[in-house]
Amino acid sequence: MTKFEPYTEYKDSGVEWLGQIPIEWDAHRIKMSVQSARNGIWGQDPQDGSPSVWCVRVADFDRKSHTVGSATRTMRSITSDELVPRRLSRGDLLLEKSGGGENNPVGFVVRFDYDDVAVCSNFVAKMQLLPGMDSRFWTYVHATTYSVRLTQRSIKQTSGIQNLDQASYFNEVAPFPPPKTQAQIADFLDRETAQIDDLIGKQERLIELLAEKRQAVITQAVTKGLDPESPTKPSRIPWLGDVNAEWPIRPLKAVGEINLGKMIQPMPKATGDVQAPYLRAANVQPGGVLTIDDVKEMWFTKRELSSLDVLAGDVVVVEGGIGGFGRAAFVDNDLAGFGYQNSINRIRPNQDVDGRFLTYLLLTARQSGFIHAYCTGVSMPHLTAEKLAVIQVPFPDYATQTAIGDFLDQRLKSFAQLSSKASNVISILQERRSALISAAVTGKINVLSKEL
Repeated sequence: MTKFEPYTEYKDSGVEWLGQIPIEWDAHRIKMSVQSARNGIWGQDPQDGSPSVWCVRVADFDRKSHTVGSATRTMRSITSDELVPRRLSRGDLLLEKSGGGENNPVGFVVRFDYDDVAVCSNFVAKMQLLPGMDSRFWTYVHATTYSVRLTQRSIKQTSGIQNLDQASYFNEVAPFPPPKTQAQIADFLDRETAQIDDLIGKQERLIELLAEKRQAVITQAVTKGLDPESPTKPSRIPWLGDVNAEWPIRPLKAVGEINLGKMIQPMPKATGDVQAPYLRAANVQPGGVLTIDDVKEMWFTKRELSSLDVLAGDVVVVEGGIGGFGRAAFVDNDLAGFGYQNSINRIRPNQDVDGRFLTYLLLTARQSGFIHAYCTGVSMPHLTAEKLAVIQVPFPDYATQTAIGDFLDQRLKSFAQLSSKASNVISILQERRSALISAAVTGKINVLSKEL
């Protein structure tokens, strides 16, 4: 195990976030590391046969590695005069100037590590460092200033868009080790973060495998039953494949009442209207999870609220939206006083139908890609009540549905526990990564100390 000792002597940096730094280090304003900083350009749509240039957007920022990703490249038409002063070089830093949000505020920095001809977009500034400044080290410095929320002091927000005051941010004070030390710290952090990232990647892969196994267990149970020896028959429905030979196949309209919710009503229309919480698409999360931690309210007539109630045993299905349509969740408790919006279809199962079984069937239909294929063809896909009603599904007797629901509830708890443990490990590793970077770039540990 490597134990890192502090440097021999320290001095006060005069800056609260930085604290004490090694005596041979300096503390200067960030702008003292920068030779030039220039905003990017968006250019024009490429024309057939005309040359085009890779334009790096904020969407291309890999926030895990603090580098530019290259999975997808946006090509733009840039003139020679526009390109020459803005062309990116390997080692340039890219500063997010506009955009951001509550969870990812503006001001993130990544490093450009390519030799390709490229520029950055107009929401990004290209930072060229002065000679003697190690770009890898400074990537880690900016990662630390971002993680300690130093960048937020320079954010100005207008019209819902965050903008970084570059001059203000560049006036913040940062550590300046000697050039050789910068390179040594960068080498160390490259090695250590690569090891941590490898461990994180393994945990992420474990979560993916658990999700795949989870869905396989669901699909097997709701299409073929709990007895692996049960005979099967072709369903003649592509997404279902073979199903239990003893189970009839019925349309969803035969197993329950399907109703679409109410369009948002922000103001009362008549005396007697009542304001009440309502379910919307955001409350139905992937994997069949229904959350009511974040609910909004709107106005209903008393009659509407009575007919649009949400009771234990109901199944709610997302009606529209690019990423969410077809998501389903089981309601396991009465939601007293709740209604639901027209982004939700409510299925109220018949007495001989277990809503849990129905929910697991719908999760399988969505996971198979059937729901997506079924609803595409319009600019905004919708799983309307009419479309939902005619989906063909296998339906065993009620006792079998209940047994399958009980079995899946228990099995999925174990998957959830394992996935939660992996997520906790990832959080701990991410915290370790961030703390290690901060300690190294601020001189709190001497990365050149001996192994003990």
